[in-house]
Amino acid sequence: MNITYLLGAGASAEAIPTVKDSNKSFSAFSFYLHQIVSEGQLQYSAEDQLHFWSMLKDYEMIIAKARMHLSYDTFAKKLWLLNDITNFKRLKEFISLFCFYKSFNFYKLTIANVAGLVTDENVYDEQLFLPWQESSLFGNHTELNRDKRYDAFVAGLCNEIKEGLIMFPNNISIVSWNYDLQLEIVFETYNKEGKNLTYMYNPLQKNADCDPAFFGTQIIKLNGVASYCMDDCDNGFPTTDSTIYRNTSILKQPNQELFDLFVFFVKNRDNGASWPYINFAWEKNIVSISAITNAKNIFKKTECLVVIGYSFPLFNREVDKELLVDLKLADNSKIYIQTVSENEFNQIKTRLTGLIHIDEERIVYIKDVDQFYVPFEINSEPWWSGGLSL
Repeated sequence: MNITYLLGAGASAEAIPTVKDSNKSFSAFSFYLHQIVSEGQLQYSAEDQLHFWSMLKDYEMIIAKARMHLSYDTFAKKLWLLNDITNFKRLKEFISLFCFYKSFNFYKLTIANVAGLVTDENVYDEQLFLPWQESSLFGNHTELNRDKRYDAFVAGLCNEIKEGLIMFPNNISIVSWNYDLQLEIVFETYNKEGKNLTYMYNPLQKNADCDPAFFGTQIIKLNGVASYCMDDCDNGFPTTDSTIYRNTSILKQPNQELFDLFVFFVKNRDNGASWPYINFAWEKNIVSISAITNAKNIFKKTECLVVIGYSFPLFNREVDKELLVDLKLADNSKIYIQTVSENEFNQIKTRLTGLIHIDEERIVYIKDVDQFYVPFEINSEPWWSGGLSL
């Protein structure tokens, strides 16, 4: 049976703040970036330093304006509708840096620094200021900050077939609205062959070292990926020659990579050829159209749907309807909605039944959010043959 997971922000909530809870964390991260520059951790020329401060000023302005909206996604859509390409790019850059930062616990500030420098309670973020372990203010002391449910999910589904080959089942697909790095992190930890994951979510182009039966067909990220970059763009709308890349593996020297990513954005500040690869589905450029098309192909084959941490918001309604229109559940199969409360479940069910015609009895509430739900339908056939080799 073909089972599809549709993931929203709640699926990463143990590691990444949801959109509505992000303002305080945005402020804390902005403070952190200011500390990086003010402490001289970026060893560049005086002219470059001026560019760093100018970019931070841009980010501060973006954060302030985002606070005036219901969410930063709302603000992003507004900038796009107004064709404010410059600020649209700045917002994507900041979100990309933020998501990368939140994927790791950075041990950076001494308790003394916190007491002396942080006076605004709206800036304070417990995950930002962790116990200091090293003598240097900005060292290389990091650890993964991941939603452990992803790890348990992949470990529970994978099998070792032969010769140490780890396989992810080929009848399970993931369509995610999230651009955080939680999926990348968990697949990297199972990546025995050391494959570079830069090719993982490029819907336009497959590199020689990727498994075409899996990447771009079994996992789709509808809004792109934070901390990746997109090359060969024309005013933010990618051409068919677009490439998606990172200079180094996402889990190697994360401190330095965060610095390098910030410097990359500064160096390409006025360059229309490079963009952060957060690519909202509603942008309807060639990348998003390709991602939606691939996701539609998944939904056409879906016989059981598991929705985790996703509420079918107005923003995504048009795309959600495109995905769900061809959904044909198998006999006796269900749509499982995993969310934190029955009240939220009822709201989500109302939105879902407004998008597709389905018997409400086939929509099932899963209240246990301690781990990703795996339906019993998964055992209806030998699901371990084929799929992704990790």
